[in-house]
Amino acid sequence: SGPEVARMLAQIQRADEATAPYPLTFACEDVRLVPDDPARIREAVLRWTDGHSGTDAVDLLLSTGGTGFGLRDGTPEAVRPLLEREAPCIAQALVSEGLRHTPLALLSRPVVGVRGRTLVATLPGRSVGV
Repeated sequence: SGPEVARMLAQIQRADEATAPYPLTFACEDVRLVPDDPARIREAVLRWTDGHSGTDAVDLLLSTGGTGFGLRDGTPEAVRPLLEREAPCIAQALVSEGLRHTPLALLSRPVVGVRGRTLVATLPGRSVGV
């Protein structure tokens, strides 16, 4: 689902450039596959949200996968303690949008919130649920 998210962001940016008074711009800073290991997930999130010196943190971190009920699906539990403020309504909106594509979106457990200046959102691993 990672490439699908990148494609969707590019599509949003192209549409927004033509119509918005304040266009959104996206640049994909990094793409990384992280094992289903809570410590490795937290390490990756901290690298992107806190940066190396605190000044090179990303504005938006989108994580895909690990939000279901499988035995290895622990992304919400790994990410939630790192967030300074949760945004449950955004998580609810993600599920609502997913329901437009598949009833299985109800099986996703997204977590959304802020750490520092970074908005962090965990998304389903299957592109149909994004």
